[in-house]
Amino acid sequence: MAGLAAVAISIFNTNGLVVNTTTSPSAAGYKNYAYDYALPENVPYGSYVVAVSYRPPCGETVNGQGIFQVTQGNQTTEPWAIQVNVDKSAYIVGDSVQINGTVTGGPGYFVCPPCYTCFCTSTATITASIHVLSQSGEVYAQQYALQTVCGVSRVYHFSAILNTASLGSGQYTVLAEASTPDYPKIQATTSFSLTSQQTGQTGIPGFPIESILAGLVLGSAMLAMISKRTVARKSE
Repeated sequence: MAGLAAVAISIFNTNGLVVNTTTSPSAAGYKNYAYDYALPENVPYGSYVVAVSYRPPCGETVNGQGIFQVTQGNQTTEPWAIQVNVDKSAYIVGDSVQINGTVTGGPGYFVCPPCYTCFCTSTATITASIHVLSQSGEVYAQQYALQTVCGVSRVYHFSAILNTASLGSGQYTVLAEASTPDYPKIQATTSFSLTSQQTGQTGIPGFPIESILAGLVLGSAMLAMISKRTVARKSE
C-alpha cells in the first residue's frame, strides 16, 4: 500500500505576512491536488504569493510558488497616473519644444510584490505615446515601450523634442497616453502656442525702424537749412 503524501500551502500578502496556511495528507502518489481558498470579505487589494511544498512518502520535498491578484471588479486597485508638460507655454516657429511625460504606479506592483523579489520571473511592458494635435489634426506622434523592473520604484519617464520649423502659428495640444494589459488606459494633456516672427516692418539690421525714420527727418531738416543759407548768400 502506497504511503500518504503531504501538501503544505501557505499564502502571503505583499507585506510578507502569512494570511493562510494548511497541510493536507490526502494527496497520494502523483495525483493532482486542488485546494480552494475563500477570500475574506475585507481582504486587502493587491498581489498574494502562494507557496506550495509537496512531500512524498519517499524522496525529497518539492517546492513551488505562484502569484494571484485581488482587484475590485475589472479595475485595478493599484493606482497609476500619467503627467505631461512642456518647457514653455509659448514658442516662435522654428523653436524646439521639449515634451516630458511621466507614468507612476501601475503593473510593476502586481508583477513583483516588493517583499518577494526572489519570486519575480517576469516583467510587464507599459505602452506610452505622445501626440501633438493642431486644429487641423495630428502633427506629431511617438510611441514608447516602458519596461517595468522588479524591486524598483514604479516611476517611468519618456520624452520627445518637437521641431516646429514646419508648423504654422496657432494653439497646439499635447496628449500623452499609457496602457498595458489588464489596466485601463490613462491620459494627460497640456498645450502651447506657436507664433511667427514679426515681419511687418523692415529696416537696417541692428537699427530699429523708428531710429531710421527719425534720422531721415533730421537729415531732411538739415538739408533744408543748408539750402536756405546758400540762397541767402547768393542774394547778397
